[in-house]
Amino acid sequence: MIDNNWPGKPGVPLNPERDGPHWLGDPDSDRAFAVDWSAAIGWLSVFTQDSIAAYMRYLGPCLTPAEVEERIAKARKDALEEAARVAEPS
Repeated sequence: MIDNNWPGKPGVPLNPERDGPHWLGDPDSDRAFAVDWSAAIGWLSVFTQDSIAAYMRYLGPCLTPAEVEERIAKARKDALEEAARVAEPS
């Protein structure tokens, strides 16, 4: 079986103890799909965990709006710090 970027056990997402959607991709194209994961049940999909592991590439958890804003703020802060560092006279 090909790894397909699974973070641990093939077919099991990052932080499997948390419910929520994760991005899965078709390894043969650029298409991605959000598929819900339930800590109690597994993938809420017509596909089994084994078939998802074998035929889908794991891309990561879907971020919440708050997580997106947090990452944007961090990227801006890091960019400003780097620009200030580069602009300092030697």
